[in-house]
Amino acid sequence: LPLPLSSLCALRALQELVLEQVVSPPEFIYLDSAHEKGETLLEITQAFRLLGTGGVMVGDDLDWPAVESDLCAFLQQKPDVSGKEDPIFSQLPGLF
Repeated sequence: LPLPLSSLCALRALQELVLEQVVSPPEFIYLDSAHEKGETLLEITQAFRLLGTGGVMVGDDLDWPAVESDLCAFLQQKPDVSGKEDPIFSQLPGLF
């Protein structure tokens, strides 16, 4: 179900489809964020809320300072999502 919209608009549209039970909560979300500090955090947070149980969210551009900063802020808010012991996140310099 690709939605050719900006991330926040697409997430809002998907939220409506899930609430109206037109579609199930997604099992996978690829997030190509806005790369703006604060907005990226909003996008990550909203996408995470929409994920189905056991769902996976991925993204790119972690080398952008705003993306890295907002991912760190999200992980501090949701420490149970992943932590230093995660085999992927633990390899990213400066994330923790």
